[in-house]
Amino acid sequence: MFVHIGDRKAISDTKLVAILNCDTVAKSPGMNAILLQNIKDEDKTMAVCIDSIVTTKVSSYTVIKRYGQINDAVWSKKL
Repeated sequence: MFVHIGDRKAISDTKLVAILNCDTVAKSPGMNAILLQNIKDEDKTMAVCIDSIVTTKVSSYTVIKRYGQINDAVWSKKL
Protein backbone atom coordinates (compact mmCIF):
# COMPACT_ATOMS: atom_id res chain seq x y z
CA MET A 1 0.00 0.00 0.00
CA PHE A 2 1.11 3.57 -0.61
CA VAL A 3 0.60 6.51 1.72
CA HIS A 4 -0.14 9.86 0.07
CA ILE A 5 1.75 12.49 2.08
CA GLY A 6 0.82 15.56 0.04
CA ASP A 7 2.46 17.65 -2.68
CA ARG A 8 1.77 14.80 -5.12
CA LYS A 9 4.11 12.55 -3.16
CA ALA A 10 3.40 8.98 -2.13
CA ILE A 11 5.58 6.49 -0.28
CA SER A 12 5.38 2.75 0.17
CA ASP A 13 4.24 1.67 3.63
CA THR A 14 6.76 -1.19 3.49
CA LYS A 15 9.62 1.35 3.43
CA LEU A 16 8.08 3.80 5.92
CA VAL A 17 9.84 4.04 9.29
CA ALA A 18 8.24 7.15 10.84
CA ILE A 19 6.03 10.14 10.15
CA LEU A 20 7.33 13.11 12.14
CA ASN A 21 6.20 16.65 12.81
CA CYS A 22 8.98 19.00 11.64
CA ASP A 23 8.44 21.43 14.54
CA THR A 24 8.95 18.62 17.04
CA VAL A 25 12.12 17.46 15.28
CA ALA A 26 13.48 21.03 15.34
CA LYS A 27 13.10 21.20 19.15
CA SER A 28 16.00 18.75 19.60
CA PRO A 29 18.66 20.00 17.18
CA GLY A 30 21.50 18.02 18.76
CA MET A 31 19.87 14.63 18.42
CA ASN A 32 18.18 15.33 15.10
CA ALA A 33 20.96 17.09 13.18
CA ILE A 34 20.79 14.68 10.24
CA LEU A 35 17.02 15.05 9.96
CA LEU A 36 17.16 18.85 10.20
CA GLN A 37 19.30 19.04 7.05
CA ASN A 38 16.27 18.00 4.99
CA ILE A 39 13.71 20.45 6.43
CA LYS A 40 12.75 23.62 4.57
CA ASP A 41 10.94 26.52 6.26
CA GLU A 42 7.55 25.64 4.76
CA ASP A 43 7.70 21.91 5.61
CA LYS A 44 5.37 20.56 8.30
CA THR A 45 5.84 16.80 7.96
CA MET A 46 8.78 14.48 7.47
CA ALA A 47 8.39 10.86 6.37
CA VAL A 48 11.47 8.83 7.24
CA CYS A 49 11.84 5.83 4.97
CA ILE A 50 14.44 3.07 4.84
CA ASP A 51 16.27 4.70 1.94
CA SER A 52 15.16 8.36 1.99
CA ILE A 53 13.59 11.26 3.86
CA VAL A 54 10.60 12.97 2.23
CA THR A 55 9.14 16.26 3.45
CA THR A 56 5.80 17.91 2.71
CA LYS A 57 3.76 21.00 3.60
CA VAL A 58 0.78 18.92 4.77
CA SER A 59 0.20 18.59 8.52
CA SER A 60 1.61 15.44 10.08
CA TYR A 61 -1.76 14.74 11.73
CA THR A 62 -3.44 14.73 8.32
CA VAL A 63 -0.87 12.28 6.96
CA ILE A 64 -1.20 10.05 10.02
CA LYS A 65 -5.00 10.02 9.66
CA ARG A 66 -4.59 8.86 6.06
CA TYR A 67 -2.24 6.14 7.22
CA GLY A 68 -4.50 5.30 10.20
CA GLN A 69 -6.50 2.86 8.11
CA ILE A 70 -3.79 0.31 8.90
CA ASN A 71 -4.26 -1.41 12.26
CA ASP A 72 -0.64 -1.42 13.42
CA ALA A 73 -0.08 2.35 13.03
CA VAL A 74 0.76 4.12 16.29
CA TRP A 75 0.56 7.86 16.84
CA SER A 76 0.06 10.33 19.63
CA LYS A 77 -1.05 13.90 20.02
CA LYS A 78 -0.32 16.06 23.03
CA LEU A 79 -3.61 17.20 24.53
